[in-house]
Amino acid sequence: LGSGGLRLVNAAAALATAAVITRALGAEGFGIYAIALSWVSILAIPSQLGLPTILVREASEGSVSGEWGQLRGLVHRSTQFAVAVAAVSAAGLVVALWSGVVRLEPVMSLTLLAGAFFIPIVSLGALRSALLRGLGRVTLGQLPDLIVRPVGFLALILLFLAAGLPLSPPTAMALHVGAAAAGFAIGAWLVWRSLPPTYY
Repeated sequence: LGSGGLRLVNAAAALATAAVITRALGAEGFGIYAIALSWVSILAIPSQLGLPTILVREASEGSVSGEWGQLRGLVHRSTQFAVAVAAVSAAGLVVALWSGVVRLEPVMSLTLLAGAFFIPIVSLGALRSALLRGLGRVTLGQLPDLIVRPVGFLALILLFLAAGLPLSPPTAMALHVGAAAAGFAIGAWLVWRSLPPTYY
């Protein structure tokens, strides 16, 4: 029920965001933003490689057995791996755009450059979400991605437009990155609150 409720709110926020951002950017601007978001989301996939699934399993096992050493090591190493691969993906994107290897329209290039910051945030957020789900906090584990990020993104867009500032695809991507960062921060705090003192 909790997951269903979160998904309903997420769907409503996504619909409202799509309506607002399409009206603000226009069809072409929204298309540029959507394509850029799709590309950075794809580039974030290699930095996970099934690690969230492993974390769910190991966190469940650790919460039952009370043996937290293996989970602590897994979290540490999976975070290192995700950061390294995400950094390579983001840096590769930036280098490809700046060097001219990939030649795109300036607006698309700027949107992708802003989206490069999205890659490590999403990768690390997926690990934190999996850890929460494995600890039995299934609803809380979905909160950052299903509620905080989309609702925060919508709120930032509305505040931006209310201030009379022009919205462009790169700016929309930057606002999305900011909302994703807020979701990650809340997810990390929830993990810290959910893990027992013996874990540390």
